[in-house]
Amino acid sequence: SASFAAYPNPVKNNLTLEINAPKKSNSSYTIYDVIGNAIENKNLGIISEKHLEYVDMSSWASGFYFVELLVDGNRSTKKIIKN
Repeated sequence: SASFAAYPNPVKNNLTLEINAPKKSNSSYTIYDVIGNAIENKNLGIISEKHLEYVDMSSWASGFYFVELLVDGNRSTKKIIKN
């Protein structure tokens, strides 16, 4: 199954999402604030192997966020801190 990393954590400006999908997979991500509001959502389409996405968080409020990755229907979430 696919795995992903979100760095740097804590993040100040630009967050990198590194997604590793072992096969061609339909993928998207959503970033939620601490109370569950979706702040950013992006459909990545079909990805395979290592895929990098960059999120400009420089104007976002400081605090906790959750990055939810959906790959072929499989959901995984990471908590990140915005300074």
